[in-house]
Amino acid sequence: MLFLAVTLGFFMENQREHFVEKRREKNFIKSLIEDLKRDTAVFQATYLNNDSCLKKMDSLIILFKSPDRNSHTSQLYYLARMVYGVTRAYLSTDRTFSQMKNSGNLRLIDKNKVTDSITNYYYTKTEILQVQYNAWTAHMEEYFKKASIVFDASIFQQMHHERIKNNSLDLPVPPGNPPLATENKETITAFIGAVHFLYTRTKGMGLNALSARNAAINLINLLRDQYHLKDE
Repeated sequence: MLFLAVTLGFFMENQREHFVEKRREKNFIKSLIEDLKRDTAVFQATYLNNDSCLKKMDSLIILFKSPDRNSHTSQLYYLARMVYGVTRAYLSTDRTFSQMKNSGNLRLIDKNKVTDSITNYYYTKTEILQVQYNAWTAHMEEYFKKASIVFDASIFQQMHHERIKNNSLDLPVPPGNPPLATENKETITAFIGAVHFLYTRTKGMGLNALSARNAAINLINLLRDQYHLKDE
């Protein structure tokens, strides 16, 4: 009788622990879905924002190569400052995944398909974006250095003060076609090159962000299906 009581107690304790772990697993999955939903929203909003910035970069190159460039310097100042101040990086939320990984709770997930999809998203899709972000940052810094030589920063400062004065979210186009800080052909060519490489880096990062967004949506649907969270 004592043996049966001990065995039954052991069995009940295992069942209780199994129930607790399953509940913890499901809570982690719900939290992970919220992170993924945030990623899809951020990636989409950032893509649309950056697509607008790409058009500004394209216009910047076209205007600089225009034979009547000095008739459009007000627009050049505006475009150059908007490119630097508005382009954004694609940053994912790995709060729940990092918590599960660091605490060893990834072991709670015993569905291989789910585990593979989660690791593919966080170790492949978002890792690519992180690598691209580092390269993008370097290109942005190079763009800033070249822009500081080509443009008179005091004009940018005036634009900034005018924005604050008008309580506006947008920078104004400076009046009167102010002169560039330099007309040196090599310097301007180097700046155009910096714009081009920033353009291609931003474009490539955006394409990978859309791929990551699709992967996040597919992972959300998989988690909802596997954990019966249709209404979550």
